[in-house]
Amino acid sequence: MSVGKFPLFVTEGTSKDKMLKISREPYLYFALQSFRSQMDIPESSLFVFGFSFSSNDDHIIKEIRKGKIRKMYVGLFANADPKEVSKTRMVVNELKHSRSEGYPIDVEFFDSASTRVWNS
Repeated sequence: MSVGKFPLFVTEGTSKDKMLKISREPYLYFALQSFRSQMDIPESSLFVFGFSFSSNDDHIIKEIRKGKIRKMYVGLFANADPKEVSKTRMVVNELKHSRSEGYPIDVEFFDSASTRVWNS
């Protein structure tokens, strides 16, 4: 990054590769620390758009699993591949059941297209 440019997020590689990149980029490391701190606030809720909960993002899943937030809303596109939707639901439910007993998490799935987040 000799011209002073840096990524806003890491899209390629394994979770381990991504964590290596995050640890070397101050902005990305700061973003991860900020995410971690939000996950430790029980009153917080997490809204998830466009995240497949795949193994290459285990570093993010781990932070949610270790966290204390009590509510997570997960967007799924109704017209997506049914196998991918089912896989995402399975991973999210596994995450839900792996949380500490002291910090259960309630998960709601919703149709991402219904939110109009990116539409005016």
